[in-house]
Amino acid sequence: MIVLLDEVESLAVSRAGASLETNPVDVHRATDAVLAGVDQVAGACPNVTFVATTNHSVGVDVAFLSRADLVEDIALPNAAAVEQILRDTLEPIVGSGLIHAALAPLARACVDARLDARRVRKLVIRALASRRELALKPELLRIEDVAAALRAETK
Repeated sequence: MIVLLDEVESLAVSRAGASLETNPVDVHRATDAVLAGVDQVAGACPNVTFVATTNHSVGVDVAFLSRADLVEDIALPNAAAVEQILRDTLEPIVGSGLIHAALAPLARACVDARLDARRVRKLVIRALASRRELALKPELLRIEDVAAALRAETK
């Protein structure tokens, strides 16, 4: 069994970085509870594998990280990967007719804007939501619409 702890920094908050604006005692208690729970499940259920994700690794408590067998840092997608993400997201909507050389500059602009894969996919949704006619007839979507969504995203 695999247990996914998405955005683990919200569960195993770095106790060393607890700010005075929050109650540090509450941060300690919550993180301690997560650590105890993970330890208990790991001890009682050896067939359970925890997979934790974060976009803010500095916010994860070091005691949680020390329990990991593997910590993998995955970089933002490069231009080729972003181009493939855009192609995979756009083709079901508009077919392969839209897919042409204009995708490469858009992918490069996404990389320059430091977008992760989720934000790249959401650009297409933002573009579709930008105009009523696109929401009603998504097949009218063009690369220029997605580029405009990127410009709006990075303002």
